[in-house]
Amino acid sequence: MQNVYTELATRILKREIKTKKELHKEKVRLCKKYKLKKIPPDSKILENIPHSLSQEEKEK
Repeated sequence: MQNVYTELATRILKREIKTKKELHKEKVRLCKKYKLKKIPPDSKILENIPHSLSQEEKEK
């Protein structure tokens, strides 16, 4: 599941995902890719942003 969080966080921080609709589509795609049964809620994605990614964004 951490892979999903990392990929989503990276795309969000790079501004590749800009809308809620784009986020949902990407969550569905990644759940299929990693064969997950549940789509993670947005709150879990935010809770699991890797520290290194959030630091990179702060430094920009």
